[in-house]
Amino acid sequence: MKKPLLFLLLPFCLLCADDAMRVSAVKPKILTLNETLVLHGSLQAKDDVAIASALQGRRVIDVLADVSQRVKKGQILAVLEDVSVQSDLEKDVFALEAAKQNLASAAAAFDEADAALKRSKKLLSQNAVSREAYEQILAKRLSAKANLGSAKAQVEQAKAQLKNSKNEAIKANIVSPVDGVVTAKSAKIGMITDAQTLFNIAKDGVFEFSADANAREISKLQSALNLGAALNSSVEIEGAQTGVAAKIRQISVTLNETSKEGKVKFSGDFAGGLINNYGKASVELPSVSALALPARAVRFKDGAAYVTVITNKTARKKQVTAGIEKGGFIQISGLNEDELVAANAGALINEGDTLNPQLIEWGQSASNEQGARK
Repeated sequence: MKKPLLFLLLPFCLLCADDAMRVSAVKPKILTLNETLVLHGSLQAKDDVAIASALQGRRVIDVLADVSQRVKKGQILAVLEDVSVQSDLEKDVFALEAAKQNLASAAAAFDEADAALKRSKKLLSQNAVSREAYEQILAKRLSAKANLGSAKAQVEQAKAQLKNSKNEAIKANIVSPVDGVVTAKSAKIGMITDAQTLFNIAKDGVFEFSADANAREISKLQSALNLGAALNSSVEIEGAQTGVAAKIRQISVTLNETSKEGKVKFSGDFAGGLINNYGKASVELPSVSALALPARAVRFKDGAAYVTVITNKTARKKQVTAGIEKGGFIQISGLNEDELVAANAGALINEGDTLNPQLIEWGQSASNEQGARK
């Protein structure tokens, strides 16, 4: 009766003796990696000039420029209704002419009064004219001088008013303040002007590629530039037949509070590019030699990188620092070359699990990384 009982217990004991998950494992290696960052963005004006009307509430009667058109400084872009402006200008021209005629009359009257006073002084010294008559002539001369001063002030005031009217007439034409290329236009015939921008111009027709980059990407670029690295960059714009060799011109020092991204701006020969079109910039970072793992061995969670280290057949999660990732490999720090790491970070392995690691060479098939219990 005892033999059948022993026979039934034997398989169960064998299972207990080797109850471990078999997993593929790798060791870190020193590799030379160079990462290419790909940043997406669009073509923008390097220096954007926004043009609005200085006259509010005026109707646009003509639009003379369009998007992509190259314009010169002083070139008329749009024309505003100027009926009241012209009327005021004509009135001010007539007012200045009247003031000048009044000044001429006042000057003549003063000259006559001044000459009369000089004669009166001579006659008074000869007792040929009474003191009372002399005082009357002196009073006339003082009055003529005051009238002359007032007439001169009226002429200056009329000149200032005419200048203002001419400026208002000039404002009836929307002109380009710079040489450049029109990148945007909201001006339409019949619209009433307000504070809105009517045209945007890329000064001197110079464009740049503005790309978005996260904090990690910005840090890598800034670090490479601080070390004096020459970063080979190229930009591909949608709709363009070829890429453009580019150079990093500026990197943001702050991130957008919402997107947590900053701007990286590239200069290059974008003269034939399509304004505001999307594209991508590729930046080759300097090569580095460092410890690396297959990318599948590293898991990212909440911005941090983790691996499963196997020590004495026991699983232990360990945080590492990830660097360059390329060609299926990723640079890591925080490990040494002798540590054994689960080849698949996505395997169903919990902290403290007992594992049966199977060391594999990189590049080998690891279709059974998740393992199976024997």
